[in-house]
Amino acid sequence: MIYKRQRKFFNEAYKTGEHGWPTERPTRAVVRFLKEIKKEKPEGEVLDIGCGEGRHTIFFAENGYDTYGFDMELLAIKRAKRFVRIKGIKKNIHFFIGNILSLPFSHNIFDIAIDYGCLHHIKKSDWKIYIENVSMVLKEGSFFVLSVFSTKFKHYERERRKRKWLVHNNHYDHFFTKKDIRQLFKKAFNVLKVEEEKSGLHSFYHCLMQVKRL
Repeated sequence: MIYKRQRKFFNEAYKTGEHGWPTERPTRAVVRFLKEIKKEKPEGEVLDIGCGEGRHTIFFAENGYDTYGFDMELLAIKRAKRFVRIKGIKKNIHFFIGNILSLPFSHNIFDIAIDYGCLHHIKKSDWKIYIENVSMVLKEGSFFVLSVFSTKFKHYERERRKRKWLVHNNHYDHFFTKKDIRQLFKKAFNVLKVEEEKSGLHSFYHCLMQVKRL
């Protein structure tokens, strides 16, 4: 039921455009991570998980990658395509409606995957499927860029939590520590970097990982 309520929340958020998250410029951590990634992967296929309005999909396309962005919300995809038209991008970028828990791809396709803000809206009981799907579509040695809420994140000044998750305004939020991230991904990925970003009440972890080589 929470996923149905969550879809309604995001639909309303994209209808109004008053959702509060960035829509155009890539996050600075993603820009820094790409500089690292380019040393090994100067070109290739990129999957943007829960791409929203496509700011990171567009960023990777502008840097010469063949990019695929997907989101469950049709209005987000429509806005992403509008930004592509405005920027005059003619190739190397594709958008579609999709769900990370049910991907329409076979194994070993992508050189890079990015998830900016999707995992922390997925219930813990579905994390195994999430990791399996991300790992499945990535080639050996591919990179994964992940951004999630940290446990220091607050929706409002006096927010107090006794656990690492809550349902807020009809959507599920999970909050992570550095240890949580390393534990969750240690079997499939080498966690190369975990950077913390604080902006007012909001706090995130930006992570750079690489698929373990067999």
